[in-house]
Amino acid sequence: MTTKDTRILHKLIKDALAFLADNDGPALAPSVARSGQKALDALFRRTEATTLDAAIALAESKDSRRRRLGATILGNLGEWSCNPGGVFKEERSQALKELLQIELGSAADPGVLADVCAAFGPSKTAARLRSSCPLSTIPLPVFASVSRWRFQLMKIRQR
Repeated sequence: MTTKDTRILHKLIKDALAFLADNDGPALAPSVARSGQKALDALFRRTEATTLDAAIALAESKDSRRRRLGATILGNLGEWSCNPGGVFKEERSQALKELLQIELGSAADPGVLADVCAAFGPSKTAARLRSSCPLSTIPLPVFASVSRWRFQLMKIRQR
């Protein structure tokens, strides 16, 4: 990957992080929302291994906003390209399972859990979650929080 490509990737991630800022805070300026959505769209279309590596690094971050973005990218990487179902399916799935295990093994962030569930996809979430961990280990309040976050995420995506 060239230096220019690396700079572009880092700019896309920076804009996407700004877009995914805490939804409980003040409303985003329209220009930030537009550039953030464009950045997410561009990240989803990418098919390079460097983007996968960046998404995994984000998912491994101590910062919950970065983990959320990592999960979102992992769930959609290559989905909007010419590759039905995306690229690096096994690697993406493994990274998401590891993120889920880490979140469940610590003080789970409901936003991260919601984004991991969304990344697994609505029709596949239950099956993939069952294969990742016993559902009985997920406390009921976490499921309630995940449901609330998924609903908010769906509203944002419909805009």
